[in-house]
Amino acid sequence: TDPMTSCESIERVSVNVVLTLCDLGEGLQITKDAASPTVLPGGEITYTIGVVNTGAFAMNDVIVSDVLANELSFVSATEGGQFENGTVTWMIDEIAPGEVISLSLTVSVPTDIAIGTIITNVAVVESPDDPDSPKESDPEEVEVVQAFSYTIEKVPNVTEAEIGDQVVYTITVANISEVVKEDIQ
Repeated sequence: TDPMTSCESIERVSVNVVLTLCDLGEGLQITKDAASPTVLPGGEITYTIGVVNTGAFAMNDVIVSDVLANELSFVSATEGGQFENGTVTWMIDEIAPGEVISLSLTVSVPTDIAIGTIITNVAVVESPDDPDSPKESDPEEVEVVQAFSYTIEKVPNVTEAEIGDQVVYTITVANISEVVKEDIQ
């Protein structure tokens, strides 16, 4: 011990520090897809939300959230998703490198929603281990469409027939909606 400084050693030691940059990948990535690009008034939309850890390390305390569009009502969520104040939230303890998590969310559309309304929705993922979070999915759009309604009438050319008689039927199909449909078979 050096009596003047009370240090253990009076020899100087040099230390070399080497920093290595690690490729962390893109970290968490999120996608959101609707089961159908259209919905009828009063119908339901089921979304699948995919979260993947493309990083080299586990991501901890992952939160996935989805703020529902004003037009939507919550129906259900898989994997413990909780609905509160217009937002569905999933808490995931850890996502290992390369692991993919799949979540489902089902919402309903009101019966009085306007035909042609485009419902846009995104999901968000974040983790304290991902320096670029929070990250949003691409917006997923679903259009409200009118139900295709039609009537079919089948009328014979005779009111009575005997065995061996030929009966000709006239089939009339009428579109009773405002939706134009072509190539109906």
